Amino acid sequence: TVTVPSVSVSISPTGATVPQGGTQQFTATVTGAKTTTVTWTTTGGTISTSGKFTAPAAPGTYTIKATSTADVSKFASATVTAPSVAVSINPATATVLQGGTQQFTAGVIGASNTAVTWSVLPATGSGTVSTSGLYTAPIAAGTFKVRATSGADATKYAEATVTVPAIAISVSPTTATVAQGASQVFTATVTGAKGATVTWSASGVTITTAGSWKAPAT
Repeated sequence: TVTVPSVSVSISPTGATVPQGGTQQFTATVTGAKTTTVTWTTTGGTISTSGKFTAPAAPGTYTIKATSTADVSKFASATVTAPSVAVSINPATATVLQGGTQQFTAGVIGASNTAVTWSVLPATGSGTVSTSGLYTAPIAAGTFKVRATSGADATKYAEATVTVPAIAISVSPTTATVAQGASQVFTATVTGAKGATVTWSASGVTITTAGSWKAPAT
């Protein structure tokens, strides 16, 4: 008695999540036939004769099929999910002094191409951002947006909100009683600007660049 086994095909892995444009290697095993080769097909993306799948530049669920060349009625299937592209930005909010800088980073999931394009909104008067995500605030107060746009899908982006505060100056002391011919040192504090300095001036008498004021002798 001779038993001829049925042809059977198995595939590995049977399921995979592959980013858009990414690849996944599949293998097929054929039993019950002298010829163990298979024909690979896919409902989306491409697959090579060796079983290497390349996901399309679109989200979706696709079926990979390995069909026995010895018996085309025998096959095995695997399911591939290509997720949607999503972009994240960090930090999501920031307060940056006028002329100051803030480093932003972006993450991209769902695509093999994880590059982003950086931009500011509005396009003018909002400061600048480098190709590496380093934002430089304008010399103006306001609320602006920093955007990271996916290089794989230009419809996908993330935004951070940047607040640039107004410049404010305070002087201490705010009042002083100074004897004739004596001096009083004033100090100034500037907020809202990076590395800001002040220019001192006084009516009727002189004041030094360091804020030292001398009362007249009469």
